[in-house]
Amino acid sequence: MRSKGESKSPRVYSPPREHGAYGVWLASVGYGLASLRDPDPLLLVSGLAASLLVLFSLDYVRVTRLSGYSPLVIGVVSLLYLPLVLSRLPVSLPLAAVALVLLLMTLSSRGFSNIAGAGLIGASGGFILLSSRVFDPLSLFFPIAYNVLATSQAQMRVTGLRLPSLAGEALGALAVGLFALYFWSSGSGALVPLLLWGDIVTRYLLRLGGVYDRMGLKKYGVVEFIRTVAVQVLVALLLR
Repeated sequence: MRSKGESKSPRVYSPPREHGAYGVWLASVGYGLASLRDPDPLLLVSGLAASLLVLFSLDYVRVTRLSGYSPLVIGVVSLLYLPLVLSRLPVSLPLAAVALVLLLMTLSSRGFSNIAGAGLIGASGGFILLSSRVFDPLSLFFPIAYNVLATSQAQMRVTGLRLPSLAGEALGALAVGLFALYFWSSGSGALVPLLLWGDIVTRYLLRLGGVYDRMGLKKYGVVEFIRTVAVQVLVALLLR
């Protein structure tokens, strides 16, 4: 069932109706940029252009699915990401495959549409990181995992406890926790895992304790925006 905001299709290229999309986009792109080491300028420009197109066309694609101009938009984004994928074969293929799965979920799954869409925006950070000549292949997926966790909790705050949001929260928290363990085992030191595990624990405590419910939506949105951006950018800087 379409939400009220989806009763009329948005323009092909328009600001996202979900204000949280700006936060997950800025966090993902910030993570990618902060992680760069010796980037290829042309690949970086291509990745940034694709990420902007994803942000400002995702509402249209999500609502119209594969009708209208959606196939053209998806084709243009794919062409912009293609140089990044081809230049970093074969390590780029898993990221491309995950992005495709997230796109299909965004188009086909009503319950997971917003969550998968946030993960798809998170993939932009991974693609931007592909423009770097030095990167950790697993770190490409961190923005996807964190965006799934953050967006699942944001969706709960708006629509209440529903199975897709609870499942997304659990999967996102598990993935972020495993990333913390991986970063620790790969020699990042204790700060990154402590930051991520602390973030997961406080997220659950604040939600289960009813703190999020007592916040106004506007205040919650601002807090979540700052938190999502700060955590992802801090992780990137600490891993450099």
